[in-house]
Amino acid sequence: MQNSNSQARHVYLAVIGVALTIIGIAGLIYSSYPQGLRRGANSAGGPGTLIELEIPKSLRVSDSGVVRINYMFATAPKFDNSGQIITETVYRNITITLQTASFDASPPPNEPIGKRVKNELSYEWTWAVRPKETGQHHIVLQFGGVPGPLLAEIASSLEVDHLPANAAIMDTNDWTYEQVIEQQEDPNYTYDLVVPIRVVNLFGLTALQAKIASSFTTFLGSGLTVTWLYEQWYKKRSDKSKKHRYKRRKRRK
Repeated sequence: MQNSNSQARHVYLAVIGVALTIIGIAGLIYSSYPQGLRRGANSAGGPGTLIELEIPKSLRVSDSGVVRINYMFATAPKFDNSGQIITETVYRNITITLQTASFDASPPPNEPIGKRVKNELSYEWTWAVRPKETGQHHIVLQFGGVPGPLLAEIASSLEVDHLPANAAIMDTNDWTYEQVIEQQEDPNYTYDLVVPIRVVNLFGLTALQAKIASSFTTFLGSGLTVTWLYEQWYKKRSDKSKKHRYKRRKRRK
């Protein structure tokens, strides 16, 4: 009888140990889960445009991330009749809009942010984004005043060139120089760059993984309950047996 009680306690403690181990592992995952960033840029050497993007690759549903875009351009040098370099000031009108329904954003999404940028100076667009729910979501960055082939190069560096939503950008790779200049000077012409962001729960799990973990935790909880109930039933049964034996002894006497 004592052996049976001892075995029940061992089972009970073993289940508790497993549960605590899982909780510890979950905490470790939570503290060390890498959010990751997508970084992309076009290759620019000498005169030209350089655009650099930094976008979260994944976010926990309780965290915020930053979408950052840097823009800078330089023009080819010009010379006067004496061979001296002429410093020429050139401006461009660049508009970028963050579009999303899956994230709260600041500044607010779907509101174009335009800047009159000057050559040789760096400009930055930033948004703080916070996911609304777990799952695979997308944000759209709409560019005005930026040629398609340049964005196609950035899409490739971000490894999102395979997405069907970016097909329109990728189709501009065969543009001629004249087409690039024409579209860049058209303020009404825009291109959408679509980038996915994976949103996980507090412990770095996707919605499916969280469901599996929840089922497993429920199973463990049931195991703890069953073990406790078995031990309580076994104790009551043992007490009843003792009482019966005690009564029998008294009757015999």
